Amino acid sequence: MSKRETEWLPRVRPTEPVGRVPWWVFSLGVFSLYIASATIGLNLFGVGPMAAMWPPAALALAAFVLAGWWMIPVILIADLVALHVNGLPLMPIISVGNIVGPLIGAIAYRLLVSKSPLPQTVKETAALLLVIGPLVAIVTTTFGTVHVIQTGIWQSFPLTVLIGSWWLGDTLGIAVFAPLFMSAGVVLCGFSGVLAVRQHSSRLESMLVTGLFMILAIAVWLPPIREFLITGPGGTDLQWLPLVMLTVFMLMIWSALRLPSILVFAVLPLGAVSAIKFGLVELSAIQTLSLFMQWLVLLPAVLVMTVASLLIEAGRRERYFLQRRLRFQSDHDPLTGLLNRRAFEQKARQWLADDDHDDQRLLAYLDLDQFQIVNDSLGHTAGDELLVKLSNQLIEVLGPEDCIARLGGDEFGLLVQGSWDGRGRQYIERIVDEIQAFRYNHSGRSFSLRASIGVTDLKGLPEDFGRLLSTADTACITAKEHGRNQVLYSRGPDRVARRLNQVQKIPLIQAALDDQRIELHGQSLIRLNPGAPGGQALEVLCRLLDEDGRIVFPDVFIGVAERSGLMPQIDRLVIKRTFEWLNSCPNPPDRCFINLSAISIADRQFVADLLDSIQTFRVDAKILVFEITETAAISNYMAARRLIHQLREVGAGIALDDFGSGMASFGHLHELSVDYVKIDARFIRQVSERPMNEAIVRAIADIGRDCNILTVAEGVESAESVSILKSHGIDYAQGYHFGRPAPLQTFEEPGELDFQSSKTR
Repeated sequence: MSKRETEWLPRVRPTEPVGRVPWWVFSLGVFSLYIASATIGLNLFGVGPMAAMWPPAALALAAFVLAGWWMIPVILIADLVALHVNGLPLMPIISVGNIVGPLIGAIAYRLLVSKSPLPQTVKETAALLLVIGPLVAIVTTTFGTVHVIQTGIWQSFPLTVLIGSWWLGDTLGIAVFAPLFMSAGVVLCGFSGVLAVRQHSSRLESMLVTGLFMILAIAVWLPPIREFLITGPGGTDLQWLPLVMLTVFMLMIWSALRLPSILVFAVLPLGAVSAIKFGLVELSAIQTLSLFMQWLVLLPAVLVMTVASLLIEAGRRERYFLQRRLRFQSDHDPLTGLLNRRAFEQKARQWLADDDHDDQRLLAYLDLDQFQIVNDSLGHTAGDELLVKLSNQLIEVLGPEDCIARLGGDEFGLLVQGSWDGRGRQYIERIVDEIQAFRYNHSGRSFSLRASIGVTDLKGLPEDFGRLLSTADTACITAKEHGRNQVLYSRGPDRVARRLNQVQKIPLIQAALDDQRIELHGQSLIRLNPGAPGGQALEVLCRLLDEDGRIVFPDVFIGVAERSGLMPQIDRLVIKRTFEWLNSCPNPPDRCFINLSAISIADRQFVADLLDSIQTFRVDAKILVFEITETAAISNYMAARRLIHQLREVGAGIALDDFGSGMASFGHLHELSVDYVKIDARFIRQVSERPMNEAIVRAIADIGRDCNILTVAEGVESAESVSILKSHGIDYAQGYHFGRPAPLQTFEEPGELDFQSSKTR
C-alpha cells in the first residue's frame, strides 16, 4: 500500500485484525449487519426499492473509516445479497453507488475531518453530519437517478421529488446511524480514548430515558395507536404530529445532555424511527399528499432534530476531553508525558496516607550523568528527543504499581514497589541496566548515558515527603560525588543532618564574599624533568575567612558553593585578587595556575569578563595557566572547548586537572587541546605501593611526551613517589612533600624551583 493510500484510509490489509477483532469476524459482522439494515430500511419505510431512511449507507461509511479499502468486496456482496433477500432485481448502478458514495465519504472524512474513527469535537461532528453525509447522499442519489432514468420505472413521479426524497433518505440514514455504527466499531475493536465520557445521569435516569424511547418505538406499531392517530380527535388535521415530534425531540435533547455517549448513539435512532413512523401514520390521513411529499415534509424535521441532538452530545464530549486534557497537562510533563513534580508528590503523599497498605515502597531520585554533552553537542532539540525516547523505555521496565516522574531537566523521581532487600532493588537495578544499554543515535553518532540514583524508604506520614525526597536527593548527590553511575541507598537521618549543615553554610559563604573576606594561598610546582620549562610555577588556592578572621579551607565550602551556584562569584574574586597581586608583585612567577569551576566554564558572560580582566589589568597572558577539572570539561564539553580556544588565542595556557578521574580519560586528550595534564592525586599517593597506579602514571607520561603535553603529579607526599615519578619522566610535581600552601606574599622572592633546589616550606 502506498503512502498516499495510507493517508486516505487506515492501513488495514485483508487478514489483518481491525483493532482487536479478527478480520473475518469484522467482515462477517459488516456483511450481516448490512443485509439486516437494508431489509429494515426497505420494509419499514420502503416503496419499491426506495426507503425513507437508508442505514446501510451509514454502515458502509463506518466500515470504510474503520477498516479501509478491503471492505469494498464485502459491501458489494452484501448489497447484492440484500437485493435478492428482499425480492428486488439486480440493480448494478445502484449497487456501485452504494459503494462509491460511502468510499468517497470515508476518504473525505479521513483527509478533511479527522483520523479518529469517531468525531471528537463539535466541528468534526458537524462536518460529518452536514458535509460528509450530504456528500455521500449526492453520490448515491446520482447513481440512483441514472438507474431510474435508464429503467423508466419512476415515470409516474416528478423527478425532482424523487431526487429530493432519495437524497434526504440517505442523508438522514447517515446522520442517524453513522455515529452508532462508528461508536460500536470503536468499542468492539478496542480503540481507546474516544468514548471515555463520564455520564451525568444516574443509572435509573438512563434506564428511564431508554425505556421511554423503546415505548415510543413499540407504540407506533400497535394497531390501536395507529387507528387513534388516523381516525381519533384531531387525526385529520395533524394535531398530534407536532406534539409527538416535540416529545421525541425533547427526549433526544435529554439523552444528549445526560446519557453516556454510546447510549446516546443507540437511543437516537429509536427516536428518529419513532418520529418518522408516527409522522407517516399522521400524514397518511391527508389524502392530498403523496407519499413522496409526506417524506419531503417529514424527513427534514427529523434530520434537524437528530443533528441538533448529536451536536449537543459532541459539545459535551469535547468539553469533557478538554477538561481531561487540561488535567493531564497539569499533572504531566509536557515533553515526556511522565508525571510532573506536583503529581509525583501527590501520588507519594497519597501512598503515605494509606493506612491499609502492608507492602513497602522505595523513593528514588535519578539524575542522568553527562546529559549536558548531548545538549552541547547536538542542541536542545536533540536532547529533548533523547529524554522522550529514554522515558518511553523506562516506563516499559517498571511494573504496573510503580511510578516514574520527571522532576526537572534531567532529573527523575521513582516510586518502586518493594523493599531495598527485595523487589524494589531489583527494579531499580533494571532501570540502571536499561539506561546503560540505551543508545541515542543522531547524525551518525551514538551517545550513551549513565545515571546516579539516590534511594530511601518511602515510609512515614504525608508531611514527611519533603524530608524523604531530600534524603533521596542527598543520596543522589553523594553518588555523583563518589564517581557517578552509582546507586546509593540511604536510611536518611545521618545524611539529612549533614545536608542541612551544608545548607546552613550558604549564607555564611555569601556573607564572606560580600565582605570580600578571601585570602589567596599558593603551592609551588616542582620541576622533576630537566627537559621541562623552568622558572617559578605556583597554583593559586582560595581560602575564606570567617567573621573571626579564621581560615576556612576549601573542603569545607567548595562543595557547598558549587551546589548553591556561588562558585562563579568566588572565581571572579580569586581572578581579581590574583591579577592585582601579579601587578604588584616585584618578581611574579613564570607560570601562575588558576582554577576555574564547572559553572564558570559554562557561563559565557564569565568567560567574556575574564578576557576583559586580562586586558584591563594588563596581565601577561603567557604566564597564566587556567585549570579545569576533567569532570567539568566532560560535563560542559562544548563550553570547555570554546573556553580553551578563546584563552589560547590570547596566549594563556590550559591545564586539565584531576586527570584520570573520568572514564575514557585518554580520549579526552584527543578532543581537548591542553598544555598540562595534572594527574589525579588518587593515583599518586600510593604509586609506590600499587603497580596499577604506577602503570597508569607511566601511560600518562608516555602519552604526554608523544602529544607534547606537560605532566604534573598532584598529591606527592613521599620521596619514594618522587623517585618513581622521575623515573617515568613526569615533568612537575606538587604536594606536601615539597611544601604546604602558603600566602601568596611568601612567593614574591625570585628563583626557580626544581627537585634539587626545592625545600619544604
